[in-house]
Amino acid sequence: MAKNREGRIVNVTVVGLSGTEREKGAAGVGKSCLCNRFVRPRADDFYETHTSLISQSDFGGRVVNNDQFLYWGEVRRVDESGSFTFRIVEQTEFVDDATFQPHRSTNPQPYVKRAATAKLCSAEKLMYICTDQLGVEQDFEQLQMPDGKLTVDGFILCCDVSLVANRPLADQLDFVGSLCRQLAKTKRPFVVAATKCDIMVEQFLRELHSYLARAKVSAPVVETSAHENVNVDSAFLVLAQLVERTRGGRPRPPCFSEAARLRREAVEAATERYARLLARLVSDFRADWWAERGKVAACKDYQEFVYLRGERQARDLFRRHLRKLRDDFVCRRKLDYLAGLLRALEILLPDLSALEGRSWSEVRENLPALGPPFEARFVVLPPMDCWAESVHVENAADGRIPFDFLRLPDAELVYQEHLKRLKVARWKAEMKEHFRHTLENNNQVMPGKTWEEVQVFLSDEEACQHLTESERLEVYGRHQQEICKKAREAFQELLLEQAELFAELELAGVLNRSRVTALVQELRDEPRFVTLQRLEAERQALLLRHIGFMYHPTAHTCPAAPTPGCVDALVQQLLDHRIMEGSGGSENEPSACLLRLATLGLNGLGHELANEATSVAAAAGGGFALDGHVYELSVSVIECNGDEDYDDEDGEGKIDSTKLADAYLGAYDSTDALRRIEETLSRFEHMPGLVPAVGLVLAADSGMTSKQLASLRLQGAQVAGRRRWAFVDASVASGGDGCSPSAPARSRWKRRRFRAGQVAAVLSELLDGLQRPLTTSLLLPPPSTEADLCVTMCVSCGDPFPPELVLTPLLESHSCTVSPSGGLALEVFLGIRRRRVEVIAMSYHAAGVARREDPPHGYILVYAARRRASLAALRAFLGGLPDVVPVLLLAVTSGDGDFFTDVLVKELLTEGEAIAADCSARFLTAARFSKQAEMFTAFFRDAYSRRAHTEDAMVLWGWEGMGRTDGGDDNPLPPPPPPPPPLDLDDGEPPPPYSPIAPSFEDFPCDGHNDESTVSGSLFFERGYRLLFPQMSRPLQPSCGRLESELLQRLDALRFDSSADYAEPLDAVASTCPVASTLSTGRLLTHQSSEDAVYSVPQDSKQGRVIRVRGRPIPSAGDFESPLAPPRKPVPYRMRSEKLRLRRMQPLLPATQLPPPPEPSAGPSGSEGSDDEPQLIFPSLRRKDDRKKKKSLLRKSKYRKQESKKEIGYFGLPLAEVARSSDNPVPFFIEKCVHYIDGYGLTTEGLYRVSGNKTEQEALQKQFESDHFMSFEALDLNVNTVAGCLKAFLTELPEPLLPCDVHADLVEAYEIPDKTGRLLALRGKLKKLPTINQEVLRFIITHLHKVSQYSSENFMTAENLSICFWPTLMRPDFSSVDALTATRSHKYVVETFIAQCPFIFYNQDEVVEAGGGGSVPGSPAPPYPSPMPPLAGQISSATPPVMEFQTSGEGFPGLVLEAIHQWGWHPSLER
Repeated sequence: MAKNREGRIVNVTVVGLSGTEREKGAAGVGKSCLCNRFVRPRADDFYETHTSLISQSDFGGRVVNNDQFLYWGEVRRVDESGSFTFRIVEQTEFVDDATFQPHRSTNPQPYVKRAATAKLCSAEKLMYICTDQLGVEQDFEQLQMPDGKLTVDGFILCCDVSLVANRPLADQLDFVGSLCRQLAKTKRPFVVAATKCDIMVEQFLRELHSYLARAKVSAPVVETSAHENVNVDSAFLVLAQLVERTRGGRPRPPCFSEAARLRREAVEAATERYARLLARLVSDFRADWWAERGKVAACKDYQEFVYLRGERQARDLFRRHLRKLRDDFVCRRKLDYLAGLLRALEILLPDLSALEGRSWSEVRENLPALGPPFEARFVVLPPMDCWAESVHVENAADGRIPFDFLRLPDAELVYQEHLKRLKVARWKAEMKEHFRHTLENNNQVMPGKTWEEVQVFLSDEEACQHLTESERLEVYGRHQQEICKKAREAFQELLLEQAELFAELELAGVLNRSRVTALVQELRDEPRFVTLQRLEAERQALLLRHIGFMYHPTAHTCPAAPTPGCVDALVQQLLDHRIMEGSGGSENEPSACLLRLATLGLNGLGHELANEATSVAAAAGGGFALDGHVYELSVSVIECNGDEDYDDEDGEGKIDSTKLADAYLGAYDSTDALRRIEETLSRFEHMPGLVPAVGLVLAADSGMTSKQLASLRLQGAQVAGRRRWAFVDASVASGGDGCSPSAPARSRWKRRRFRAGQVAAVLSELLDGLQRPLTTSLLLPPPSTEADLCVTMCVSCGDPFPPELVLTPLLESHSCTVSPSGGLALEVFLGIRRRRVEVIAMSYHAAGVARREDPPHGYILVYAARRRASLAALRAFLGGLPDVVPVLLLAVTSGDGDFFTDVLVKELLTEGEAIAADCSARFLTAARFSKQAEMFTAFFRDAYSRRAHTEDAMVLWGWEGMGRTDGGDDNPLPPPPPPPPPLDLDDGEPPPPYSPIAPSFEDFPCDGHNDESTVSGSLFFERGYRLLFPQMSRPLQPSCGRLESELLQRLDALRFDSSADYAEPLDAVASTCPVASTLSTGRLLTHQSSEDAVYSVPQDSKQGRVIRVRGRPIPSAGDFESPLAPPRKPVPYRMRSEKLRLRRMQPLLPATQLPPPPEPSAGPSGSEGSDDEPQLIFPSLRRKDDRKKKKSLLRKSKYRKQESKKEIGYFGLPLAEVARSSDNPVPFFIEKCVHYIDGYGLTTEGLYRVSGNKTEQEALQKQFESDHFMSFEALDLNVNTVAGCLKAFLTELPEPLLPCDVHADLVEAYEIPDKTGRLLALRGKLKKLPTINQEVLRFIITHLHKVSQYSSENFMTAENLSICFWPTLMRPDFSSVDALTATRSHKYVVETFIAQCPFIFYNQDEVVEAGGGGSVPGSPAPPYPSPMPPLAGQISSATPPVMEFQTSGEGFPGLVLEAIHQWGWHPSLER
C-alpha cells in the first residue's frame, strides 16, 4: 500500500461470478454497480445497466484495451481511521456480441486465476464510466490508469444474494469457494460483499454465511445494495482497514438494516426539505421547470436532494408539486363556483313560489333561457372540455361558472341550500311583518321609547318569540324611525297649521321669553305635540327651527327642503328648463352664447390682441365650446391712449355704452400701459349691475431685458391678484424663461407676440369666472319691456302637487316667455289692447318678503284642498295684505267629486269660499289645469282695471313702491329710469341680499329726464333668493394683508362676527333733482347723497325707508287730486274677515310676577337671583342654568375658604398673582416643570397619561412653596411626578386657563366647515383672552406640540394629549346638558391648538395633517353631530338673558338658526 500527500492509496480489485449467460445466469452479480456507486456516488452518475456483451472493436478500444478488466478510476474517502485514496479495478469477462464467446485477451488464463492476479498492467488504459462510453471515448472524461500498471492491495468478492433466473445459488457458492481459495494464495486481504441486499432472499444470505463458515473463510461479509447506496462505502473502508492492519482485531461490518434505515431517513429528510423549498418558491402551477430550476439550483436543499436522488427525481417531484398546485387551485375555484352559484341563484331565482315542486335538473336546463343575466354569470364550454381541465378555470379574472359544473352533486346541494334559505327568509319576513303589525297595534310603543321599556309588553307575542334579539332590535329600530319621522312630520305640519300663532313674528320684531313660552302653552295640548314628549330635544329643535324660519324664511330654511322641495327652488328649475327649451336646443346639445369681448391696449397692442382672438374663433368655426355652451365671439377694441371714451364733466366718468362687454382682456408691455388699463377697467367694474370677467396679458417686446420682463411680470401679477383678475404671461411661452429671444426669434416677435393657445386659455379662464349660465348673452341681457300688470302667484311649500300644475295655463300660452325678473311674461288682451302681464310664482314665505320690496298689482293665492296647513298659510298671508289688492283664491283638488266624497276637502273648500266672500275676492276650484288658457284672464282684467286705484291706495298704505304708472289705457309705461350711482366698493359691501324676485335697481325718475344710453348696460337680472339673515349695513372687511385671493373669498364667505353698530341698508335713491313726498305718516322724504341713500341711521330705518317706485315718482299730497274719489287708506284683510283674525295667545305673567328662583345659600348679594331676572323657555334649560349658578357660587366660596386657611401659598392662587413679570407672565413653576420635561422626559412612554406618585407630587409642591429656586435635577425626580404637578397646578387655578365665557365662542369657531376659516376663527377667539392667559396658553401648547413630535416614542399624539389636557385647560361645568354634549368639541378644540400650534400662536403656515390613524380636528365622525350652539350665544352665562330676535345679527337668528339649519340637530345631544 503506497502513501501520498492526500492519504494512503489502496488498490482494490472487485471480483465475482462472470462469463456468459450460461455461466452467470440472466444477470450479473453486481460488480459494476458496486464500483459505479462507490466511485461516483451522485445519483445522476449511477448507471444501473452495465453489459459485458460488446463488439470486437469496443473490446480493442482504449477503455477495455483488450483486457478482461476495467479501470474505474480513483476516489478519496475518509473514516475514523484516516483518509484513503482508492483505485478501483473490476475483473470481468467480456463476451463477443457476434460469437457469444469470451474475447481473447492478453492473459488467456481462466477467470478464477486471472481474477486473483496481484499485478495488473495495461498501457494507456482509460477510465471506464458506462457502456455508452465505448466507441465514443472522446465524448467522455478521459483519465488513464496511473503508470499503466497497478499492484493490488486487496480484493472484494461479490456474491449476489437475490433470486436470479438460470443461476442456482449452489453454483455461485461453488464459484465463490474457488475464488476464495485463489485469493487466499495471494496473501492479500479480501472482503465478501453480499450484493443486492435490498431485494435479497434471506435464505440465500444465511446459506452464504454457512458456506463461508464451512469453508473456514475468515473474510468479513458486508451486506450491500448499490441501487440504494447502502454499505457500499463500508465494504471498501473495511477492506482498507484490513489492508492497513493498524487496528487490533477484525473490523466489524455495519448492519444492513440499520444502514438502510439511516439511508432512508436521510433521503426522506432531503425530499421533505426540497418539497418545502418548492412550496416556498413555486406558487404558480403554470411554472416551467427550466425557468424555476435556475432559482433553486443554488439552494442547499436542492443540491442535497439531487445528490441523493438525482435531477430526474427532482424534476418529477417538481411536476407533482405543480399538479398539486393545480389541484388546489381547481379546488379553490370549485369553492368559488359553489359560492358564486349560491349568489347567482339568489339573483336569478329569488322567487320561492316559482321553484317549489321543481327538481334541480329542470331548473338547471331552464337557466339558459334567462338570457343576458345567465350569460353574465355562467359560461358554456365546448362539449369535449371538462370544466376542471379547461383553460377557463385557469383564468382567475373570469368568475363565470362553467355550465357543466352544475352537473356535479355539490351544485344540487347548493340549490337545496338556496331553497332552504328562501323558505327561512319567507318565514322570517312573515314573522317580522307580524311583529311590525304588533308594534303598530300596541299603544305602549311611542316615538322615543327604547326597546327595554316596551319589551315587557311584547314578550308574549308569538312573532317576538320566534325572532332573535338582533332581529327584534332591527324591526323595532326601523319602526321607531318610521314613527319618529311621521311624528316629526306631523309636528311640523301642526306648526304650519298654526300659522296664525306665528303671524305676529315680523321680520323686524323681537322675540322674548314670554312670547315663546306662550307658543308652547298653546301647543302643549295638541296630540301631535304630546307625541314627541319622549323626544323633547327634537321637539325643541323643530320649534326653534320653525321660529327661525318665520323670522328668516328662505329656500334653505324652508320646512319642505330638500324634499319635496321649496316652491321657489322648484319654480326656478321649471324656469331654467323653460329657458333651455326656448333657446332652440336640447339639453344634450350645446347652446349658442354670445361672448362680447373688449380688448384694451396701448399703441395698437389692443388691435393685435383682438386680431389673435378673432383668428382663434375663426379656427374653431366661428366660436368655441366650453361646458356645454358654444360661444360666438364678438370682439371690440378700446385704445387706452387718451380719455376720449369717458365724459368727466360731472366727475363721475360716464362710459360709452358701445364699450360695454362681457369680458375685458388687456395687453400691456410697459408700466404706463398697465396703469392706463387698470384705470380704464376700474371704470367698467364700477358699472352697476355689471360683473365682467377681466384678464391681463403680458406681451414681451424684443428689446426687453430679463429684468424688465421680471418687473412687468411682477407688477401685472400684483394688479391681477389685487383686482382678482386672470393673468397670462405671453413672454414665457414665447421666450422660454422670459429672457430676451435669440436673433432668429426677434423677427417672429415683431410679427406676432401672442399665441392662439394663450388666447384660448385666457378666454376659457374668463368664461369660468363668469357668475351665471347664459343663453344668448353672457352678462348683458337685451332690454326688456316693463310689464303692464304684475301678479304674484303664491303656492304653499309641501303641497301634494308640483307648482308646474297651477302654472300650466300660463305655460301653454303661445306668448309665454321667461321674464328677466324671473317670472312668466305673456301677452293678454285686457280691454281693447294687448297688454304684457308678468306672473311671478313663489312660495308664501318668499311672497311675504317680496311684498315689502316690490308689491304687485294682484295675488293668486293657491292652496291644496286636502291640506290644512296650506289653507293656514293662505290665511296668515292674506290677513296681512291690504284690502285694496285684488286677490284670487284657487283651491286645488284631486278630482271633481272630492267635495262630496271627502269630508276634509269639503270643510276646506267651504272655508276658502267663505274667506273669499268676506274679502270680496274671486274663488276658483280646479282639478285639471291643462288646456285652461283662460283660467286667470278674468282676474287679470279685474286687476288691470283696478290698477291705478290700487297703486294710489298703496301709497297711503305705506308701500311707496306701488306708485301709479299711468291713469289711462292708451299711454304706454314710461321707459325704465336711469341706474343708480356706482357704489363704493372699498367699504366691503356684500352682494344684494336674497330676493325671490328681480332686484333691479330702479329709483325715482327725474322729471323730464330719461337717459336711454345707460339702460342697456345697467340692467343685470338674476333670479335668486334673498338671504334673509340680518345683514349689517356696513360690514367690516377683515385685514388680510398678503393673503391669497382664495383665502379672501373664504373670509368674505364666513362673516360670522356680527356687529350692532350699523343700521339696515336702505334702497339707493338716485336722481338729479330733489323729490319730496308726504306719506301717510306725514314724514317728508328728500333726496340724499349716494352715501346717505345706501346707509341710514337706525332710527330712520323704519319710517324713512324708501322702496323703489314702479314707473313714476311718489306723488305729493297735492297730487292725489283726480276726477275719481280719493283713495282711502287700506286696512288689512284680516279686519274684514273673522276667519283671518290672528289667534291671540294666552297672556303670561310679567317677569316681575314670576316666582323668584331659589337663591344659593352662599350666593353673594347683588343682581344674582333677583326677581327681575328673566327665565329660560324650556324647563331643561332652566335647570341647567340654575346648576351653573350654584356651581359658580360654590367655586367662589371654596376659593374664599382656601384663601382664609392659607395665609402664604403658591398653588391655587390666580395667574395674575403668580406671574413672574409683565414681560414674562409665565409662572416660574410652569417654566421649571416644562424645562425639566423637555430635558429628560420627551421620550417617556405615556407622558401626561401615566399618573405620578401622589405622595411625591405633594412633597414637591411643599418644597417648591418653601424654596422657589430648588433644583429639580438635583432631586432626580420622576418625569411623571413633574408632569402630574404641572397638571395639578393648572387644575388648582381658581379660574381655568381657558375661561368659561370663551367656551361657546371656541365651539362656534370649531364648527365652521372650512378648515382655513376654522383655524382663523380659533386664532381670533383667543385674542379675547386676557394677556396673561394668552401667554401661558401659548407656552403650554408649544410644549405639548413639542411632546407630540416624539409620539413615535412616547405614544402621545396630539389627540392623546388633548384627551389628557382639555378637562384641565377648560374645566367645563358637567352639571349642564350643553357642557356634556360639547365635551367632544372641547377635546377637538384643544387637539387643534396642539396640532396647529405654529399657525395659531406663531402665524406660520398650516400644519398638513398626515392621513391614516387618528381623528382630524374639526371633522367629528358620525354618529356624533355638532352640538347645538347656546341660545342667543349666552345660555351658558350665570344670568340667562331675555331671548330676543334682533335684526342686528347678534342674537338667535345669526347664530342659533344658522347652526341648526346648516349642521342639523340630533336627539342624542339632549340625552
